[in-house]
Amino acid sequence: MKTEKIVVKNMTCNGCANAIKRNLEKINGIKKIEIDLTTHSVNISYENIERDFITNTLIAIGYPEVIN
Repeated sequence: MKTEKIVVKNMTCNGCANAIKRNLEKINGIKKIEIDLTTHSVNISYENIERDFITNTLIAIGYPEVIN
């Protein structure tokens, strides 16, 4: 299992955090999601998927300022 931190610059409120978590939870292979609004980051534990798939999902739901 991999654990990574992805910074999402335009994640600014609980609504953003909830939308991100709700959409990421739909992806098979994501095991754990922790969101920190103070650092604009999403800590994700996952397996059997590519990190680019996670990043592309964030972009598709309206968070294009993803820093890899």
